[in-house]
Amino acid sequence: MLGRKRRIQAATDAVRHGYDRALVDAGVVLFQQIAPGVDGHYVSSSIATALGWDATAFREAGTLRRLVHPDDLARFRSVAPPDDGGDGPTSTTIDLRGGTDVSLSSPATLPSTGPAPADAAPDEPVVRFLTAAGDYRPMLVRMVRPRPGEPLRGTLIDVAAGDDLRQRARRLAEVVEVSHHGFLLFELADQDDPTSLVFRAANGAARSLFELDASVLDGGRLDAVFGGPSARLLQSALYDVAHTGESLTAERLSFPEVPDTVVDLRIDRLVDGALGVTVDDVTRTVDVEERLRHQASHDHLTGLPNRGALEDLLSLAAAALGPGEHRAVILVGIDGLDDLNRELGQRNGDRILTELARRLAQDVPGVDSVARIGGGEFVAVSTIHPDRDSALDRARLVRDALDRPLDVDGDLRHVACTVGAAVAPEHGLDPGTLLQAADGALRHARSSADPLAVFDPAEERTTMRRVGLLTELRRGLANQELELRYQPVVDLRTGRVTKVEALLHRQRVAHGAHLSAELLELAERSGLVEPLTRWVIGESARAAERIGRDRDAITVSTNLSMRSLREDSLLSFLDLLLASGELPAGVLEVELAESDLTEDLDRARTVIEHLRGLGLGVVVDDFGTGFMSIDALKSLPVTGIKIDRGYTTAIASVPTDAESVDWAIGVTHSMGLPVTADGVADVRSLEMLHDMGCDLAQGLHLSEPVSFEALPGRVAELEQAMLGWVGTSTQPA
Repeated sequence: MLGRKRRIQAATDAVRHGYDRALVDAGVVLFQQIAPGVDGHYVSSSIATALGWDATAFREAGTLRRLVHPDDLARFRSVAPPDDGGDGPTSTTIDLRGGTDVSLSSPATLPSTGPAPADAAPDEPVVRFLTAAGDYRPMLVRMVRPRPGEPLRGTLIDVAAGDDLRQRARRLAEVVEVSHHGFLLFELADQDDPTSLVFRAANGAARSLFELDASVLDGGRLDAVFGGPSARLLQSALYDVAHTGESLTAERLSFPEVPDTVVDLRIDRLVDGALGVTVDDVTRTVDVEERLRHQASHDHLTGLPNRGALEDLLSLAAAALGPGEHRAVILVGIDGLDDLNRELGQRNGDRILTELARRLAQDVPGVDSVARIGGGEFVAVSTIHPDRDSALDRARLVRDALDRPLDVDGDLRHVACTVGAAVAPEHGLDPGTLLQAADGALRHARSSADPLAVFDPAEERTTMRRVGLLTELRRGLANQELELRYQPVVDLRTGRVTKVEALLHRQRVAHGAHLSAELLELAERSGLVEPLTRWVIGESARAAERIGRDRDAITVSTNLSMRSLREDSLLSFLDLLLASGELPAGVLEVELAESDLTEDLDRARTVIEHLRGLGLGVVVDDFGTGFMSIDALKSLPVTGIKIDRGYTTAIASVPTDAESVDWAIGVTHSMGLPVTADGVADVRSLEMLHDMGCDLAQGLHLSEPVSFEALPGRVAELEQAMLGWVGTSTQPA
């Protein structure tokens, strides 16, 4: 029996303790008159946490009332009237701390924290009570109305934490109000009626963007701001989110009510069922993206589509052909362009190219589109013609238009052009096949000294020539007829040469000094790309080691193809070079084309992480041509960015190119990466790049690629030339 009582008592104590703990956690104090008409009170033990006083001390008459701030007595009396005829100060000394006497004889001299909060209901006032620490704490007084003959009961609720929350909420509301992001609040008055959506609030950015006034925000409907189609679109989206609870994001929206503006929207259902809409004005971002997209697909000099855009145009043009219809694909090669540039200067050479582009686009009837696919190569695609001969007649008209002399500073110049033509669908329908056929015709015309030729599949000249080139490539690797040339890269902050780029050249003069892009393409397609890449890496590693003997270390960068890195064997070869000491750590840098990286981002990330683990730097080459997103770029552990020469060559004369380069430098620096500008063509471009904060630069204005034997002398000459230049701050040693 005794054990049962003890268990009951223990359970009772546990409940009482849990109850007291809950009151403490909630910041609540319970009080009750000892008896009707008596001003002493039973007070819960949570008073010790809330105010610091001993609960038993409040049984003394008037104790609770004496702790009230003098300025708040009237407010407290209004809900808890005294039963002893008064509640003024007395000289009674009461033990409120369970052992320490605290005199409350002069409450008017107690510290004050200012006026009590005024946001409480009249029948639930906020009253300040003295704490054991000597300051005052605001407590909300909530009374329970007793039946006749029952003692008064009530609660004191600590509102100090609520004040802090309200202050934080006010601050957050201020942040929202001044934010450049727009925020809108909607309510769905009738859950079954999508037309019952009304505005409830908007911050400054949203009010300005949509020109919202106070009357609209006070329950205005969507159609008060948006026209029919826009209102229905928003109404449907808001209604869906209201019922599903799933957030909705819409990008790149434009509304007729807000002309020349593009926005991103996000709709969220809030806890109370209201709908929050976040609006971002992305007009400037879209403008930049459009410029970059145009620049990535168009030639910066002539404004014509480039090779990538041409392939899309050819696909569409071929798909539009019906039975019995034909289009001509006309490839134009400008003969002797390099000689013209040397004789007349680069500026006049560019003027000639621009005029030829204009003639192709405007002066030739029956031409649908024109593109520039190389330094001196253009492609014209004819409109649809009912027969083969009339389509090919466009090639003759192209030849005639370009054959007219050009006025170059008052001097009439004749520019020789050779034309090769192919016909769709006779010679193919896909862009690669048609361009290959036109290219074969162009080569045949040049080899036979004809101004114009039409592709003849029976001759198979193109195939035989490619076989011959492939044989030469194999022979060049076997007989060591390949060599690397090195182009210095200058640090624009110091004027020192800190890098050199290794570029592939051929030694056989009969076929020119440089290895053509066609040979590199053949290497990738024929399986020779891996041995070629191994040779390039090995030569670059040896060059890096030899350079480091005579001066401060210079990084050697070399271009690799992602195709060659898709197999683990090449990565294993790099591991072996490092382990054997043939590849010094930290002196070799790999450049990977942006367009290659975007093809398989996950594989690119894996390869780059492996290369970085070996101590190699990895630079994104030709930046701006692959249209990689900033988020994708941030996900790759690269060590630098190299801006494509197509953007940097003409920054001194093309403002949009300068803006693009400046933007690219800023974005790259925001990621903590250095920027290299390729293709620097003149001193003005160099000065502009320095002013933009570009870190490194290379190009023919600084130095052409040179042999390894000539490299030390060229580096010394270049650093001497940079000495004292406005862009340097440290003299070279």
